[in-house]
Amino acid sequence: MNFLGVQGELKVHELHHRTATLCFEWLGEVSAPRRKENYKDLKPNVLYDFDGSGKHFANPDARYLLPVGSSGLILKHIQIDDEDTLLRLWCARNIPMPHRLSKIPMLRQYYLSKAWHEIYAINQHLRKTKLIVDVAYDPTD
Repeated sequence: MNFLGVQGELKVHELHHRTATLCFEWLGEVSAPRRKENYKDLKPNVLYDFDGSGKHFANPDARYLLPVGSSGLILKHIQIDDEDTLLRLWCARNIPMPHRLSKIPMLRQYYLSKAWHEIYAINQHLRKTKLIVDVAYDPTD
C-alpha cells in the first residue's frame, strides 16, 4: 500500500478522479530512507521510506510503502474530496429514483446534508474506536 510523502501529491503520482482520502496512522517501525531501486526483500510491518520524508534522494516519486502482509494500520478519518460523488453514491444507496430526485435543488441540498451527516458519524466513530486495517493479498486472509 503506497502513501504520499511529506511533499504531498506530486504530478508523477498520476492520481486522478479521487473522490475520498483515507487518513491513516502508523505506529510501527519505519525504515531508513531507501533509493527507489531498492525494493527487494521488503518485510511486512515495516513502513519503507522511499524518500517519503523528501530529504534524501532526487526522487520525483517520493512515497512510503507498507508491504503486503502488514497489519496495524489505523484508520483515523475519511476526507471527502468530491461532493457530487458522495451525493450520487448516498442517493443510490438510500432513495428510489436517485437521478431525478437529487437534481431538484432543495432535495439535493437535503440529501447532501444527510450524506455529510453520515460521513460525520463515521468519523466520530473512528475517533472513539480504533479501526485496524491489514494489507492483504486477499480480503479473506
